[in-house]
Amino acid sequence: MKLLVSVRNEVEAAKALSGGCDILDIKEPDRGSLGRSAPEIMEKIVQLTSNRVPVSAALGEFTDLFSHECIPSPRSGLSYIKAGTAGLRNVPNWQSKLRSMNLGSRWVAVIYADHADLAAPDPRELYDLACELGSAGILIDTCNKHGGRLVDRMTQNELFKWRERTREAGLFLALAGSLRLEDLISVAEVSPDIVAVRGAVCHYGNRTGEVGESLVRLWKERLTTCSSQTPTGLVAR
Repeated sequence: MKLLVSVRNEVEAAKALSGGCDILDIKEPDRGSLGRSAPEIMEKIVQLTSNRVPVSAALGEFTDLFSHECIPSPRSGLSYIKAGTAGLRNVPNWQSKLRSMNLGSRWVAVIYADHADLAAPDPRELYDLACELGSAGILIDTCNKHGGRLVDRMTQNELFKWRERTREAGLFLALAGSLRLEDLISVAEVSPDIVAVRGAVCHYGNRTGEVGESLVRLWKERLTTCSSQTPTGLVAR
């Protein structure tokens, strides 16, 4: 399992790298669950990493992309891109719109665990489209950071089933959603490819606070320990 840390600027990125993160994710937490950062911030963080780790970026919600936002070029240095699906169910022909965006193999399809509250598409529809378009993986996250954490919204059995679906399709599985250190054992049992955090590695657990190098290091150590103690090849129960 790899540790993804979401950062808002190059100062936080340097701390996350020093703490041992495996993947850097760029987003602006003040703009929501998958808030998009300014282009110049993305560029600075990509330059800072110097290809040491993959870099992903949140692009906001697809409903924003449809209206005025653009998708970063493959030459931007971003390994992965993702956008949220809130409100997408209300967009006519949303599948066709996503097909026309040429998202490519960098796309990580986001399934919100609280999708029923967000007018987001059915998760299986997103999964089918991700398979069709050759996306890199699936991220299961929460949109409303005050409406319950991932472990409150989805059972371990449901997560096991998503683990099996993604393996069958050759997609990676990333889990996020206000995860805490005490969640790691149950999350590790699912054996996702990536565990993604922001608030848990910020001072005082505040996702709009500042990332702490020591907190990243602690998460990396615990994740490594859990990975070594968890058998692979688990099946849905």
